[in-house]
Amino acid sequence: MLFIPPGTAEPLRLHGPFISEEETRKIAQSFTKEYLKFRLTELIGDRPGLDAAVDEIVERGYISAITRNDEPGTEEKLERITEILVEEVEMEEDEVRDALSRLRENYYVPIQEMAEAPIPEPEEERTVETNGLDPLLVDAAKLVVLRKSASATMLQRKLKIGFARAARIMDQLEQLGVIGPQEGSKPRKVLIGDIEELDRMFGEG
Repeated sequence: MLFIPPGTAEPLRLHGPFISEEETRKIAQSFTKEYLKFRLTELIGDRPGLDAAVDEIVERGYISAITRNDEPGTEEKLERITEILVEEVEMEEDEVRDALSRLRENYYVPIQEMAEAPIPEPEEERTVETNGLDPLLVDAAKLVVLRKSASATMLQRKLKIGFARAARIMDQLEQLGVIGPQEGSKPRKVLIGDIEELDRMFGEG
């Protein structure tokens, strides 16, 4: 809302939750009275009854001014001279859009879009051709997976075969990825988690 105080050329924008047009006028009148008291005190001094005289100006939309007559013996008079300009500023649609745009620029921080994580493709189940491998390889692999340990000595004892053949089976199990490589005196790691995975590997599932 714009309000032009008396004695000034610049309009004053009033901000606040004005309940009604009557409330708006009351606020404007309070500005007028305060200004009038200030100007009267400045011009003629703080005289008795000044506040009461100013408070009598209650008609809607009027302001008062001091008038003088240069003739000797005449007194200064208060006169109502014009209406207060109380105006609601209407904003065009473009102005509203521009104002909202400025608000967004100042207060809205856009959230950066996160790149979608690539969806991993399902791993293809690997199958092993047993042609050319030891006939006891599958049995040896199942034994290793069930016991969670692998050694040539264990295969030799459980499968009742010689050490050289057990060692060759260990090499074949390593080549197929059933067990890990030899790491000094440490036992070999079993890389297949369960029998079902082993069966899929050999095409028996």
